[in-house]
Amino acid sequence: MKTNFIINYAIYAYIFAFLFTSCKPSTENIADKYIKALNSYDIGVKANLLSDTIIFDSIPITKSSILFYTDTAKYIGLKYDNFKIISSNDSIVQFSCNVNQYADSILKTLNYSQSNYTYKIKQGKIIGINCHFILDSAKRAILNSKYDMLNLFTSNKYGDDFELKNFKKYLNEYAAIPEKERKDIAIQAIVSGKTFTGRIDGIMMSFKFRKDGKLELYFNYFPQTVDEWEVSDGKLYLVSGIYKEEFIIENNGTSLYSNGIMFKGRYYSSKYWKAKGFDF
Repeated sequence: MKTNFIINYAIYAYIFAFLFTSCKPSTENIADKYIKALNSYDIGVKANLLSDTIIFDSIPITKSSILFYTDTAKYIGLKYDNFKIISSNDSIVQFSCNVNQYADSILKTLNYSQSNYTYKIKQGKIIGINCHFILDSAKRAILNSKYDMLNLFTSNKYGDDFELKNFKKYLNEYAAIPEKERKDIAIQAIVSGKTFTGRIDGIMMSFKFRKDGKLELYFNYFPQTVDEWEVSDGKLYLVSGIYKEEFIIENNGTSLYSNGIMFKGRYYSSKYWKAKGFDF
């Protein structure tokens, strides 16, 4: 009788342990649920799966800080696509995915980068997140260039009136612009209303690109001539009568460079000079 009790107890213990481990969510299931919650912008599910404090790439952040950006993610259409488990155990799950947003469809940059994530999980809660982006230099240059032009378009057109909740509307306006014209618009946004200053043979020279297409030239802060500037085929030109000289935009508008006959040299934006302590 005692033997039967021991055998029955062992069977019950085994069944109980099996049921307990079967009901316990695996790290893979938790990661899968969390990614689905991210893609559906479900604050409730996200809150339930996150610890009160999460170590994100070695930096502690609160759950509320992560949840705060749910609307931001929704406005830009942030999605975690092609979710694929790499490895997992009782406390850690590693997976890969592609992080995309609305703009990637318009800019033709879908799935440009792969993101590898590691979630650390304890008692059914995500307590740690590490992220590693994989993007080769060629694609990074293309991605940066396309997003820079988009940012220039929105900042130049909307300025302080920019609202993230209208981001999809701005994207549709940008998409309506022929691709070959987008660079022209970006260049216009960089220089219009701006002043660039540099030295030629010891002479301080400034170019003021007026919004009406006029270009004011200054030598040592004294006005000299008023010419014109134009943008065509993705290039910026100074136009003086029949003479044209190209200016190359560098570092997303930090400086202009000319290799021409009259104004060969490099000229920096007022913002650059102010950061150096000069007010031109």
